[in-house]
Amino acid sequence: MAAQPQDILAQMQAVVAAWADKKPGTREKLMNLGHALISSLELPSEPARAASCRIAAELNLFEYLKESGTEGISASDLSTKTGADHVLIVRIMRHLVAMNMVGENGPEIYIATPLSNTLAEPKFSDSIIFTHDVLSPGFHNLPTFFRQLNHTLPADLGLTNAPFQFAHKTSLALGGGMGHDLLKLHNAPWNLTAMDHLMFVIAASRERTEADWNNIARRAGFKIIYISTYEVGTESFIEAELVSNVVVYQEMISSSVSL
Repeated sequence: MAAQPQDILAQMQAVVAAWADKKPGTREKLMNLGHALISSLELPSEPARAASCRIAAELNLFEYLKESGTEGISASDLSTKTGADHVLIVRIMRHLVAMNMVGENGPEIYIATPLSNTLAEPKFSDSIIFTHDVLSPGFHNLPTFFRQLNHTLPADLGLTNAPFQFAHKTSLALGGGMGHDLLKLHNAPWNLTAMDHLMFVIAASRERTEADWNNIARRAGFKIIYISTYEVGTESFIEAELVSNVVVYQEMISSSVSL
């Protein structure tokens, strides 16, 4: 049974003290609990937030907010700077305020937040555009993609006929192979399962699990002796030792024979 809001709030309260002491991993735990709390309360996700962020990134609204400092900037000034219609600016900013992405310092006066300041950085504003224009169509078309395959996973799915190619009507490959990271997908937080979905959309592939890495190490003649994972992060450090060069040679012979 899904966790109830009161249970999630109790868990958040238990983590707050550790977060205040700046203990590693507590920020991520609070973020995951926050997502869980929202999911337990909200209706199905609305697409207006993503579209508003895409427009804001294209018009450099986050950058203008950051430049305005604590006084903020008016909708009229944003309209002048961007060349966009005043009413459009108001409607976009109104939704971003409602989603707590930007602040409001009076009627049609908007101020930056830590989040909007982060989104003002090119690497993040560019990622908004890339995600919306390039990656999102693959996710949006997943139901249709699976429907035309009768919800099966054919063996010939690969780099040129994944959901990404289906959505963009192209055979151009984007990326390749399985993911580089180690994931424990059972009861995994949303950011890890989302990464696994991303691998499928762009390459009809998946993120590697601990079992996958153990198999890779074994085939190369190594034995994994230690795995260090940063709390609920998406990256891990694997330490392995060489077992025997003979194992590697035998594996190579076995592989060549099977082919």
